[in-house]
Amino acid sequence: VNKTPLVADLADQEECDTYTLPAIGGTDLTGGESYYTSTVGVGAVSAGSTITTTTTLFVYDETGTIPNCFTEESVTITINKTPVITAVGTDPTTCGGSDGIVTITGLANSTVYTDLIFDGVSQGSITSTATGTYVISGLSAGTYSPITVENAGCNSTSASVTLSDPRSPTVDAGLPQSVCSGTSVTLSATNPDGATLTWDNGVSDGVAFNPNTTTTYTVTADLVGCIASDNVVITVNKTPLVADLADQEECDT
Repeated sequence: VNKTPLVADLADQEECDTYTLPAIGGTDLTGGESYYTSTVGVGAVSAGSTITTTTTLFVYDETGTIPNCFTEESVTITINKTPVITAVGTDPTTCGGSDGIVTITGLANSTVYTDLIFDGVSQGSITSTATGTYVISGLSAGTYSPITVENAGCNSTSASVTLSDPRSPTVDAGLPQSVCSGTSVTLSATNPDGATLTWDNGVSDGVAFNPNTTTTYTVTADLVGCIASDNVVITVNKTPLVADLADQEECDT
């Protein structure tokens, strides 16, 4: 009577990235027991091997006698890949705007992921695009962190993105001026970025006017909602007025 070897049950496994095959346990094993890729001892894979893709293996042992006494168990090993992500930001196009974008790259193409943590808040499951990206839109300026993607319990490392508003425009109101009362003045601001200019006190850029008193004039530059300002002082000096003196006609002196 030949003892039929009995292989201990091996529960199905689900791991991140890799799984190392353990030693095979059981009773009355022959010492030739092994893992196999097919049934009845075809395609041997030794214990201690590293499994990197989802697969079903068969654990098989036989006496090799006549009759041949054998045993076989199967085990399914599910390998979930840990996402390796990069997060790239696209800044808002206007100051105070909310059209910024964060694009997550490095995902598998057209794949459902268990969860997206964006700015520390769970977004639920997501599906990557055909090119392995995922886009979060409608964002304003700020730092968004942490950003992680989960694939069936396998979590990516954390990413962080900072979005910034466009820079404020450059504007220069010009140098202070000192004029006599009744003299016209033209204020023309330096505006290298092509912003929309607005002067206070009813002044128009590049248009002459007559200031009545010493005044500080402020110019405001607006470029896609980004604001900058500068000012200039126009000092008005009163022109002295001499009283009319009538022509005189006298004798001797």
